Amino acid sequence: MGVYTYTIYQQAGTKASTYDNTQYTMTVYITRGNSDTEMTVMLVGKDASKKVAECAFTNTYPAQSVVGHNPPVKKKVSGDKPATAATFRFTFRAVSNTAGIGTMPMPEGSANGVKTVSTTPGVSKEFGEMTFTAPGQYIYQIAEVNDGQSGYTYDSSVYIVTYTVVRQGNTLTCTRAMTKDSKDVARTTVDASTDWQYAFGELPADDSYGHIYTYTVKEDPVPGYFPRYKDYDV
Repeated sequence: MGVYTYTIYQQAGTKASTYDNTQYTMTVYITRGNSDTEMTVMLVGKDASKKVAECAFTNTYPAQSVVGHNPPVKKKVSGDKPATAATFRFTFRAVSNTAGIGTMPMPEGSANGVKTVSTTPGVSKEFGEMTFTAPGQYIYQIAEVNDGQSGYTYDSSVYIVTYTVVRQGNTLTCTRAMTKDSKDVARTTVDASTDWQYAFGELPADDSYGHIYTYTVKEDPVPGYFPRYKDYDV
């Protein structure tokens, strides 16, 4: 009855991407059988001798990156002045991420997801910058290394540093948040059955010494989603 040939291709857009210029040829054969008209479709790609099942186009998005700046660390020493000055060490450690990557971005000079710096009392020290190339949340820990030097006590505080990397058009942006000694006081799961709401009540206002507590509500990381906080809304 007839043969009809079509070309299928992608029209390049205006985004900053490399567009796949593969062309597919679709040939439609119309034949008449014993009683009905039959149609046979053959689809081939770049290699005209090979049939394909679908038209697949792969576009390459240009590599984008954004720099994350680490907070500096400083050792403060109180009490009697020691006979000899000491050097103290601090670690910056990769914890987890929602970007789905195995090796998290780290400052230069890191080993196995840990960067260690040394400093003397009163002197700030930076771990170095990091480069992020994929959207997601990246969580790190900063802590002091207890070397057991005679005459000193060590601060056991642990700082949690969270970098949130978001893609906006062709640009990546990075924001940083930091908490100290984060501990769960209460935890719950909200869903449609609770109308996506929950109230944390009856929490102590201060400790036995009168120190006022500060509470924050934080959502656990969910792959593919980035929480935003406004007042009491997440």
